[in-house]
This record gives sequence, C-alpha cells and structure tokens, in this order.
Amino acid sequence: MKTIASGLVALSILTSFVGFASAQQDHAQAYRNARSGDNEFLADKRPFGSSSWWRQMDREDRGGDR
Repeated sequence: MKTIASGLVALSILTSFVGFASAQQDHAQAYRNARSGDNEFLADKRPFGSSSWWRQMDREDRGGDR
C-alpha cells in the first residue's frame, strides 16, 4: 500500500511538471504569434507613407532618391 501511495504521489508531481512545461511552451508560442503581425516584411502590407513603410521600401531597394 505504501508503494502504491508513493507511486501516485510521484505520478502527480510528474504530471504537474509536464503541465507546467506545456503551459510555458504554449505561452511562448502565443507570444511569437502575436509579435509576428508587428513585423510584416512587405512594404505593401504597411500603412502607405508611414515611416515604417519608407524604411521597408529602402530595405527592398524601392525607396527612390530621398
């Protein structure tokens, strides 16, 4: 009986650890997905004429002579 109880305690600790690690990974993935919208690497997807649009146009060699 003592062996079964200690086995269940060990299993519950392991399950808690796996759940915590999974939650951390989900949080990191959600953060990366949320940030990806901030970094559109196409000038055509940025607000026309904004400073970020001009910087992206320069990176794409479409910025003209400024």
